[in-house]
Amino acid sequence: QWFNDRIAEGYAPVLLSATGSGANALVAAVFERNVKKGWVAKHGLQSGAETDQSTIEYWNKQARRNGLVLRSGSIYGSSSQRLYIAVWHPQSEAHWNWRAAETASGHQTWFNAFREVPLRPAFVTLSDFQIYLSAFTDDSIGEWQARHNMTSDQYQGQFNVLKEQGFYPI
Repeated sequence: QWFNDRIAEGYAPVLLSATGSGANALVAAVFERNVKKGWVAKHGLQSGAETDQSTIEYWNKQARRNGLVLRSGSIYGSSSQRLYIAVWHPQSEAHWNWRAAETASGHQTWFNAFREVPLRPAFVTLSDFQIYLSAFTDDSIGEWQARHNMTSDQYQGQFNVLKEQGFYPI
């Protein structure tokens, strides 16, 4: 109901995160106004065939066909039954790609490959069971840096150093 009320007020989801099991998942979301119409949000998606409407693969393929980009998403559920929540926004000019079910080393491999294209990380999220979901895009934001697989203390150290250089996390 909260979701429906925000939509009725002209808001749209822009950032999503979920944790817990499918039946008892907890969702955190950021909504903004003035998001271009045509966005799509889904939850409870599984991984599977691009032809199956219950999969993240299907909705990413549909999004690409319809000029949408994967804006945010998250993996939740369990390691044996992964579920996805995601939101796609209109942005026909951007080239993008995504990766799911990646370990830290797999994520690093794709990160390195996409950087050569060049694509930058649009978002990166890590599940409770240490699996990455990420989207990469070619939209320009200027100079950027990325880090992953850090402890809390390592993150704070990098945050402090990069903030002094004029960077901030997105």
